[in-house]
Amino acid sequence: MPLKDFQDARHRQRSKAKILLSMIESDGQEHYSVMAMPDSYSAAHDKALYAFYTQLGKAVNFPENIILKITMKSASGSVVWATIDPESWLEIVEDGCEVRVEITGDIERLMRLREADLIFQ
Repeated sequence: MPLKDFQDARHRQRSKAKILLSMIESDGQEHYSVMAMPDSYSAAHDKALYAFYTQLGKAVNFPENIILKITMKSASGSVVWATIDPESWLEIVEDGCEVRVEITGDIERLMRLREADLIFQ
């Protein structure tokens, strides 16, 4: 099969694909959103911010502190949530995958630092 035909077939296959976004708040409450398969990590990240805007709260002001993860089986056999490499999105995430949205870092501290920075400018 010529490369162009393969790429076209892969695009048609991905155009019907979907992912399940999930997020667990600090109180344990779970939230889910299903969407068509985004073409890139960046697009998935933007859609996650939109889908969980309310649950993310102040963290939406720090999008670099919101990461996407996928389940993998570790060498010991346990299931872990692994951070997705943005450059490898198309190779890693497949139809039907659950993608976890997580907040990293201390958002309250970042808010205080940003406020202090604004005061001293």
